[in-house]
Amino acid sequence: MPQPSKTPSKPEPKQYRSIQTRRRILAAAAVIFDRHGYEAATMAQILQQAKMTKGALYFHFTSKEELSRAIVAEQFNWMAEGDLTSGSPMQSLIDLTHMFATALREDTLVRAGIRLVVEQSFVRGDARPYLGWIETARGLLEAANTEGWLRAGVDVPGVAEMLVGSFTGIQLTSQVLTGRKDLHQRLVAFWNAMLPGLVIENRLSDLSPAGSRTA
Repeated sequence: MPQPSKTPSKPEPKQYRSIQTRRRILAAAAVIFDRHGYEAATMAQILQQAKMTKGALYFHFTSKEELSRAIVAEQFNWMAEGDLTSGSPMQSLIDLTHMFATALREDTLVRAGIRLVVEQSFVRGDARPYLGWIETARGLLEAANTEGWLRAGVDVPGVAEMLVGSFTGIQLTSQVLTGRKDLHQRLVAFWNAMLPGLVIENRLSDLSPAGSRTA
């Protein structure tokens, strides 16, 4: 006979405080990395932003590099909170870019993570975050191809890489020119230009380049 499921136990007070302290450190570090970048940021600045003792900070993170890795790892958390149930993998891919744009505009931790990825990819040749984005795009494109959305002969792996490269360039251009205020509009223009070459003609009208949430 199946046993009744147990109610998940709440974190112990000490554990809860530790979790909250770690989040506070990450939030403070995100502000500093977003503002100054990796090289110019210092642990002293992060400590001042977090308003805590040096011992508390170093208990959780022993170096600036360890902190930066934690922020980069956290950058995909917004995806878990998003809703990609549009009913179409192609629309889901479009929606994902707009969700990412919203996260970049509203979430300091996401902005800091992206800045660190861009900077450290050039300095250290770390391609893992880009490969993660490419894999996500490729999975949605493969699903769209299976469901008959894509034109014959579309190079799915190539398009996935192009989409990630294009989004990176679009968001950086938007950041420089408008502080990302026009990022959603730039994405709409991008999808309006791209979709006719990817999607079969009789399905184009079923897609919203502005994202299904705003359609």
